[in-house]
Amino acid sequence: MNHEDYYTIERKMCSLPLLGLYTFIRMTYGLQTAVFAVLGDSVDLPCPIPSVGPCSEVNWKVSDSYLGFYKEVVRAGLVTADLPHTVRMGAGCSLHIDRLEQDSARTYVCSNGRFNASLSLEILTITSEKKGEMMEIHCYLNDFKGYVRSCPHQGILLEWLSEANTALNKERFSFKSPSKCFSKIIFKPRPIDHRRTWRCQLRENDTVKTSLGYTLNITDGIQEVFALVGESVSFSCDTSSIAGGLVQWVGPQPTLDGVRLPAVTSNKPDLSLAVSQGQAGDYQCSPHGDKTKVLATVRLHTLHVSAEQEGSNLTLSCVLTCALEKCDQDVTLGWTTASRSSRLRGGNPMTQNTITSRLSTEAVQLTGAPTVCSVHKDGVLMASETWRSANTAAASPAAAWAAARAAAWAALPLGLLLCAAVGGGLYFHSKKKTEKGESSF
Repeated sequence: MNHEDYYTIERKMCSLPLLGLYTFIRMTYGLQTAVFAVLGDSVDLPCPIPSVGPCSEVNWKVSDSYLGFYKEVVRAGLVTADLPHTVRMGAGCSLHIDRLEQDSARTYVCSNGRFNASLSLEILTITSEKKGEMMEIHCYLNDFKGYVRSCPHQGILLEWLSEANTALNKERFSFKSPSKCFSKIIFKPRPIDHRRTWRCQLRENDTVKTSLGYTLNITDGIQEVFALVGESVSFSCDTSSIAGGLVQWVGPQPTLDGVRLPAVTSNKPDLSLAVSQGQAGDYQCSPHGDKTKVLATVRLHTLHVSAEQEGSNLTLSCVLTCALEKCDQDVTLGWTTASRSSRLRGGNPMTQNTITSRLSTEAVQLTGAPTVCSVHKDGVLMASETWRSANTAAASPAAAWAAARAAAWAALPLGLLLCAAVGGGLYFHSKKKTEKGESSF
């Protein structure tokens, strides 16, 4: 019987109430429950013995990483060994471990004097490796990196996501998974990848068990930020490399009606900014009095949605203002709405450093439905702004009249039906009175 056969037996027996037989099969064939976690987590390892009994009879042992022996951790419900991490008994006779380290990934055995059952603690790890111009980010369980060992776990999947939890662009990233316990992405880093995070997520039988992110730091890199007009953003600058910690932020010179305004400056390590349409551009942090040494660069793009209405016709404009003279080709704008009946028409005209997407429809069709403009880069959601019809309803009597007229027409069939029912009832009641000799009009 091979390993897959053992796994099939385990899955089938899980669906039966024969827990004693299930435990016997697990112990006979050496099958283990796996608990997945990441470094620094705290976990509770459940005792895999069904009806384990009083915790005062429970013992826990842990495998030795080097010699293959087992070390006693808990005897008769009391912790007996000092480990490099905090260990204590938890609820249901579980073994609680604080602040997981890489060395915590071992096999743990729970016993109660009659049965023994084991489980494995698996630590998800991320490392990086630079090969020429290419960057590799590796995600793996314990020491299953590369082709060294086969992966004994069934039903698990390692998948890569952006910091917005969306799939990565396959045109830019390549993926390799030598085993189910090891996966890596390969790509050529760009300056604007600075401070960007990629996430490795572990699924078991379509259930997310844990995930771990990797943030890339690039020397002389540029942190790219997409912000909504009207919101507040904050940029940080690392002052550990300069004496005294005094810095100076310098931003672009925005324009207002063709007149250039003074650049945004600040002497604080953290720059807070109330975003307006004219403030897209690069913001640089330098040591105070020395603009030649750049400590940090933040590239700010702004997103804004506005509405124009004539009668019942509504036009929404979504404008992305890019920091540079020309927006990147991999940046796109798009509209989504919860109203299925809306006939949406949108375009993406580009003018210098702006991309504009317009949506035309009837105001009544978007009543109460949130309409969202989103900006994506490399297929990843960077920012979005929601417009609701209530934003302009008070300022537009025509829209209110159109909505009321549509509601009246929608209610007309129901009104006629009610009138017919009431009229018929009155006639029937009058006829009965006439038959009794009472007068009717």
